[in-house]
Parts: sequence; C-alpha cells; structure tokens
Amino acid sequence: MKPDLRKVGRRIFDIRTKLDLTQTEFGEMVDGAKKGIVSRWESGLNLPNRKRLDIIADAGGISVDELLYGDIGEYAATFLDTFIEDLIKDEDPDSFVTLLLKDPSQLKELKFQFTTLVKEYGFSHSEIEAMKKLANETIFRFLRGEDDSNKGAINITYNTLKDLLSTVDNMFLDLKAGHDVTVYKDGMDATLHEKLTEILTEAINKTDNIKNNQ
Repeated sequence: MKPDLRKVGRRIFDIRTKLDLTQTEFGEMVDGAKKGIVSRWESGLNLPNRKRLDIIADAGGISVDELLYGDIGEYAATFLDTFIEDLIKDEDPDSFVTLLLKDPSQLKELKFQFTTLVKEYGFSHSEIEAMKKLANETIFRFLRGEDDSNKGAINITYNTLKDLLSTVDNMFLDLKAGHDVTVYKDGMDATLHEKLTEILTEAINKTDNIKNNQ
C-alpha cells in the first residue's frame, strides 16, 4: 500500500514544529537536507529516502511505518479502503454488496469494527496477510449483520442454524441425484436425518420469530 504523501508531509511538519525547529534547522538534522527539500516533504511533493525517514521517525519518537501510514488505527482504516476497492472492482456496481460497502454510513461502521479488532489483536503494520484474513471475516460478518449487538447475536444464531441445516443435508443426502428426488448416501439413516432436520427447523423458526419481533 502506497503512503499518502500529503499525510506523510503533515506528520513531518508536526514533528518539526514540536521540536521547535525551522525548516533549515530541521533539514540540517536530517542528513543535511536543504530547506527547499524539507518544504517539498511537508507539501507532500516528495518522500524522504530511507535514511532520512529513519532519522525523522526517531526524532518524532515513532516508527517509520507510523510516519508513512499513521498509527495502527489510521493504517487499518486506509488498509480496509484499499481492500474493499479490490474486492468490488469486478462486482456489479448496482449489486447489494457494492452498494452496501460504498454507503458512507455503513462504511463508517465497518471501519470502526475492523479498526477496533486490529487494535484488540495487537496487529502491526507489517502483518498484511493477517489483516487481509481479518478484513474478509469482518466484511463477511458485517454483510450478514453479525456485529456485537443484540441484533447481531440474533443474526449470527439464525445464520449459523441455517448453515448447520445445510451442512446436515450435505452429510446425509446425495445431492447429485437432483432436487426433485431424495436419495440418501450409503449408510446414512433417513430417520435420524428427519429428527435432526426437525430440531434445527424448529430452532430456526423460533429464532426467526425473535428476529421479527425485535
């Protein structure tokens, strides 16, 4: 993920002003950079080289990753924006998923959930694959309405029961036979399947009733 040069420039400006240094003084401290170069950094026109990034980050008491991308919360929010863009680039622009993930109020809530989890798990900027996995899981739960709320608890119960019913069917039935006929796999008990289906269907209906009366 490429850093936003304007935001990097603002962080460099904040570090310099907290140190109470002029651009000339700051440049001298940062490997002899000229005033004009410092100005271009702060304006978001150029990025310091790695050596100078190290010096600036050290002067600000932060990591180079924090200098480039902000704290882990800011980084996570930007990471999610990029992740969603890649996710929906080939989707129908009018699809439910695309419209939901582009809705500002929905995106704000999704970002809050994701950044909260990133902080709770103690992820660092470099844990890209772990963040991708978490982003997938968070978006999946969000689309299913499975947030940490009373409504979310009902939704996750309902969705889990529906998924479990489908799993039970897959275990017992030979789905290759088609939907018009019921054919059991060898060794699978039809009576047991009916009993399990009855239990799960009753639980689904009861949960759906709670869901509709919230």
